[in-house]
Amino acid sequence: MNFIRKYWFILVIPTIVSCMSFILKAAACPYWLNMDPSYPYLFNSLNLVNGLSPAHVDHPGTPLQVIGFLVIWSMNLGSNANDVIHKVISDPELYLRSISTVLIFGFSFMSAWFALYVYKKTGDKIAAVLTQLPIINFLVLKSWGSMEAIIPVVANVDPEPLLISIMLLFNLFFFKLFLSKDQKEDWASVLFLGLICGLGVAAKLTFLPILLLPLMIIKWRMKVFFIFVSLISFIVCTLPIVSFYPRFWKWAVALTTHTGQYGQGKEGLVDISKYFSTWWSGIVKPYWFLMMLVVTSLVLSAIKIFKKQDQKETRFLFVIACGIMLQFALVAKQYNPHYLLPGISLFSGLFLFFYLDQLSKVERVKKIILIFIVVFVVQGIGTAFIYRNSLENLKMRTIAFYRNLRVNYPQCMFIGFYGQPAAAPDHAVLYGNQWSLHGEEQQVCDLFPHSLFFDKFLYHIESCNRRILADDVLKVMPCTIFIGSEFDFSKGPFKVKLLAEGPFALRAYGLAGSDEKQATSLFLSAQEAYNKGEYEQAFSLALKSRELKFQPEKAIDIFLTQVYRMLKK
Repeated sequence: MNFIRKYWFILVIPTIVSCMSFILKAAACPYWLNMDPSYPYLFNSLNLVNGLSPAHVDHPGTPLQVIGFLVIWSMNLGSNANDVIHKVISDPELYLRSISTVLIFGFSFMSAWFALYVYKKTGDKIAAVLTQLPIINFLVLKSWGSMEAIIPVVANVDPEPLLISIMLLFNLFFFKLFLSKDQKEDWASVLFLGLICGLGVAAKLTFLPILLLPLMIIKWRMKVFFIFVSLISFIVCTLPIVSFYPRFWKWAVALTTHTGQYGQGKEGLVDISKYFSTWWSGIVKPYWFLMMLVVTSLVLSAIKIFKKQDQKETRFLFVIACGIMLQFALVAKQYNPHYLLPGISLFSGLFLFFYLDQLSKVERVKKIILIFIVVFVVQGIGTAFIYRNSLENLKMRTIAFYRNLRVNYPQCMFIGFYGQPAAAPDHAVLYGNQWSLHGEEQQVCDLFPHSLFFDKFLYHIESCNRRILADDVLKVMPCTIFIGSEFDFSKGPFKVKLLAEGPFALRAYGLAGSDEKQATSLFLSAQEAYNKGEYEQAFSLALKSRELKFQPEKAIDIFLTQVYRMLKK
């Protein structure tokens, strides 16, 4: 109680953020509706329970998978691995809520700790509270930019809530580096910053530009030491996925060398036209006030440095402002709002150093800053409640959509496919299992033996990692309905009819017929003819299979090219 009475001012914002995070989560759709990436992360945490390496390495996100494993393990002390996996698959929502709770308490604690550290070192309450303001922005930061408000970052199970904690920890030790009075303290700060940066990159690659901040401040010998510690930290934090390093590296290279999302699209560094339009629509326009502050910080600090009137605060302010611009510059290539989180988190340091460098010595300005803090917090709470209402409304519309479908088509089988949201809880489980490379295959099959999932990238229906032909599904269940985000089925062998439209491009398609069996049979016959050396026959059969839209197209095109080369010989 003495601590609360003495330091109440640093507990206000973390308490507000914690409460609002839980309020927003309660208003949002359940995790199974928002299956990407929460269910892949959950199932890759289960891989660790099962003694397997996580197979989802895109972010790479390993620290979050380890946290998920620790939460699952702590909730099932004394149980064997098979029992634990069975419990998690039976009630995945319980475990996702638990992981989310740990993440929320984690960044709330880190916010209070950072503010407490700043207060004890400066004795300035305003400086301490300013470090906590950016976290208010995350209450309304969406997990996806291309859809309606499905779930906020603070309530989701993905790397971003973890990155909030990591960024606050980075800001704390970056401030500690600023306070260092001798070489020994410098080396200690650099050591901790290296450890934190390795952890940050292991959590998500959007953290990478943050590594440049210490490098812009410290001396050359320390730069080498910092890079070495960061590398070792990254390796240690990603040890569970060592066997997948080549796959992760290939994906990272594709991100760098292609202009599209997720390493797709044309080869090249950036699409210039999209890049600058993204800067305006995704960064400058929605965050105009913050961007004005960044530009102001750069200009004022650059002027003082040029005139040699700068102090230590000035140089740290300049470096943080540069770091924000660099992080935003990286994200603008392949934009999503939540990718901006590391850069927005740096505003904790920017507010602090701008205050220390420009405003802390002017007493009259402090009153204005207090008003700014109150307005910022009140506006953030108000915006969060508006967002909460939109989440609640979206959840009600989504539930109504599913309820009406089941009332109107009571005898039909529902097949989910990738997209937000999922068709049913079991479809989210099947999706998560796919991303774990079927590490929990047996338990999933035992609990959901008849559940089907449509892989829209390969254009086929599967169950328990087995391909099921649509023709066979229609024989057993003439009324079959696909549910997922809007999708063009005309590119595949299925004949569908649009039955219903729901919120955020949610669609229900009735399966009316399929050429899949015939197309598959023709392709297999073409392969058999090729193996016999009957290349003309193989080419003819493969063309007919292609006309029936055998999927995937790349497989048939590669085969046709191969046969054509043999014919030319």
